[in-house]
Amino acid sequence: MFTGSDYGYVRMSVAAPTDSKKPNLKPGMGLKFLRDGVDSANFVAMFSVDGQPSLNIFANDWSNHIPTPTDITLKPLEARFATQTNWIQTVGLSEMASYDQAGNYYATPNMPWKLRFEPTGEFMFPATVAEGYTDFMTDLQSIPTGSSLFNIYAWDKPEELGGTE
Repeated sequence: MFTGSDYGYVRMSVAAPTDSKKPNLKPGMGLKFLRDGVDSANFVAMFSVDGQPSLNIFANDWSNHIPTPTDITLKPLEARFATQTNWIQTVGLSEMASYDQAGNYYATPNMPWKLRFEPTGEFMFPATVAEGYTDFMTDLQSIPTGSSLFNIYAWDKPEELGGTE
């Protein structure tokens, strides 16, 4: 899918109810790209499961690799996810590169290690209720069709191994 896709969907949401008093928002997105004859290519990205101290959904960069949670209340969730994988903070991208949109299989897929989604800055919403925040869905509905929301950057390999963006 990294060679191009004509059809895809992005579902932006939050991972927990928004706390507008603190404030704390846990924004994320699921991406789905359609392919012929095989399952769609899917992955998720977010800033952090700890959330962010801003109600502006575009306040921070998002990634398919997120930091380890610091909130102690998230430890049971971490433990549950760890029953299936040791890499609970990452979503791999190899399946995205295994087939193109026509359903052609690639035995040795070429894909990035990690993606970083940097908000373009074109849309900045209120960070607090005092600044006028009402609801992240209301904010998203104000974005015109065809708008660019993120600049996307790819890492070639882990930073610990000399990877570069």
